[in-house]
Amino acid sequence: MKINYGKTIAVVVIIVGLWLINMVVRDERDHTNGYKKTIDSLNIELVKIDSIHKKQDDTIMIYKDSIVYLDKIIEVNKANINKLKEKHDKIYYIVTQYSNAQLDSFFTNRYGH
Repeated sequence: MKINYGKTIAVVVIIVGLWLINMVVRDERDHTNGYKKTIDSLNIELVKIDSIHKKQDDTIMIYKDSIVYLDKIIEVNKANINKLKEKHDKIYYIVTQYSNAQLDSFFTNRYGH
């Protein structure tokens, strides 16, 4: 029996080629599984970060509402201060119109000193 070395070599080359293709495909599949695991773990971390971000946004909204409330209180206090200042200025103007003798007489009559 005569062995055809050309066909045998061709068959061996094909088998080795198929084996190499199988190894490459298996390696790619392993990489793909690794990438999927990495993506899954990153998605879990993103969910955690989103949760923290939402909590911080809620806290910021509370602070903003507090600032608005405090601004309203400050405006009311400014208005009250302005009213008191105007009243004080009127009284000051009236008091400065009196002489020292008139003021002494007023306090003596009022408080009996």
